Amino acid sequence: ATFYDVYDPASDSSIIVVRGTIDAVDVLQDVRIWGDSGLLGIFRVLGPFVTVWPLEQTALYVRLSAIFSRYLRTRSTNYIYDLEEYVKDVVAVRREVVLTGHSLGGGLAKLVSAKRRVWSVTFSSPGIVWARVAEDSSIELDDVDTYTMTVIPRADLLSKVDVEGGRVVYIDCPPRVRETGGL
Repeated sequence: ATFYDVYDPASDSSIIVVRGTIDAVDVLQDVRIWGDSGLLGIFRVLGPFVTVWPLEQTALYVRLSAIFSRYLRTRSTNYIYDLEEYVKDVVAVRREVVLTGHSLGGGLAKLVSAKRRVWSVTFSSPGIVWARVAEDSSIELDDVDTYTMTVIPRADLLSKVDVEGGRVVYIDCPPRVRETGGL
């Protein structure tokens, strides 16, 4: 993943900004991380069975279905690896670290923030409740709820790919913003 560290020496703090999806390689990462969760999201809309299962039962299904893809994963095909290593190093030397991102970048920021127990504020990003166990089974749901916050336009479809977790702030977008995709 492409990310930038905006460092403020006066407060000894960093805001790590993770770029969202912009090309085909990014789309493949989206599918790798959220593919199983996305299928479950479709089933959740079509039928009630996913919504009556406990969250952890659904997360276990996602984790088991992702076992095969873990064997195919290498450092170069795993966007989270470099980001997590960088955050681990920065947390060791800075007073405060916050992650942020949009779309894929927001999802990655939330996964790393929950694992490393640092704050994240993301925008229009997929949820991580199911994907967290497929990506890294050590990420606890309590840490997702404690350290992540997502800002979501009410009509945003991307955030419905998985269950959000954490704090969620819904916003209304004026028609002009919806028509232009935010531009």
